[in-house]
Amino acid sequence: MEGKLIQNLLQDYDPHSRPVIQQNQNLTVELGLSLLQLLELKEKSQTIKVSVFLHETWTDLNLGWNASNYDNITVVRIPSFQIWHPDIYLYNAADEQGFSSIASATSFIKSIITSSGLVMFVPPLLLTASCRMDVTWFPFDTQTCSLRFGSWTYSGHQLDLRIGTTAGVSDYLENGEWSLLAQNATRMVKFYDCCPEPYIHIDFTFVLKRRVLYYLFNLIVPCCLIGFLALLGFTIPPDSGEKLTLGVTVLFSLIVFLNMITETMPANSDRVPLLGTYFNSVMFMIASSVVSTVLFNVYRRSISPARRLTGITRSAFLIWFPTILGLKPAPQFGREKGVALWTRVIGASRRRPRDNDILMQSRATIDNSDERMTLYEWKFAAVVLDRLCLITSVTFAFISFLVFFASAL
Repeated sequence: MEGKLIQNLLQDYDPHSRPVIQQNQNLTVELGLSLLQLLELKEKSQTIKVSVFLHETWTDLNLGWNASNYDNITVVRIPSFQIWHPDIYLYNAADEQGFSSIASATSFIKSIITSSGLVMFVPPLLLTASCRMDVTWFPFDTQTCSLRFGSWTYSGHQLDLRIGTTAGVSDYLENGEWSLLAQNATRMVKFYDCCPEPYIHIDFTFVLKRRVLYYLFNLIVPCCLIGFLALLGFTIPPDSGEKLTLGVTVLFSLIVFLNMITETMPANSDRVPLLGTYFNSVMFMIASSVVSTVLFNVYRRSISPARRLTGITRSAFLIWFPTILGLKPAPQFGREKGVALWTRVIGASRRRPRDNDILMQSRATIDNSDERMTLYEWKFAAVVLDRLCLITSVTFAFISFLVFFASAL
């Protein structure tokens, strides 16, 4: 009897003509969605791939029947390609099969039809949609992605889309990387420049929060340890060879972790992860310390006499910065004092012309003292720069910790 009923329903039915309930009245299609699983969320390509059930419900009076004439059969299942379906597509599809996935489902999914003409079409779909992401707070970020469905050819005057009932998240399978915080649907009406009619689409929005445990043990903790080693490097004296080795090693380690973040993040200039900004700042501080150490060793081991600090550089690194940082300013033993001492020695030698040995010895003593003072000033300037980088790094690390802690909460 069910086969005869289906044959009678489809005998004069045209699957290419839109069903009309009444004259000058649009057809109402209720659209719902049940999320089954979040398969992947790619930050690099800014796409989301999900497994869903799409619920389409409408009334087609041409498919109704009197149940008493067919052994009280109230529900039948008919292959979907034999009846009319609304041309609903995923607007923000991000792969070549996104536009045809719903249409291809009609070739093997059956529709449920009741005796009142109510048609229910619930195809399972694998959808890939574009999702613009904000990675500023990575890995403590929260992303909002939407699936936008709408009719491709029918306007709002011909086909009215409404939000239907969904199964919620009862069948949702938790993702290991992302937590589903919220799911909602929004009906939107949009006017295009080409057409005066309104076009209706429905956005199914998912709010996802990244699970931090993986990144905590594989990224955050190692970076904190490396940052602690970087702070210890600022306390090593500039004339120590281990300071340069430690600084370069920590610098390369930070570059490796920065590359790990770069490989994951999208290549755009709209948003930059704060974690990457933190790495770049620490790398800049370490590089400054390494450069100061190299310059100090170059001047210390130079064959020619080292040139002394002069002008603003001398005042900044020997007076201003030490005073601000709580260091004792460097002794102001300049060449002027050496020249005055040398003048007194020359005057004494003229009164005693036979004391040439004493004269030469005094001159060597003054030159040696002046060279030692020059090297001391360079070393002191390197210590001041290290202390400045240390305080800046500690302050920046503390602020970064507060910012990330607030974002995690």
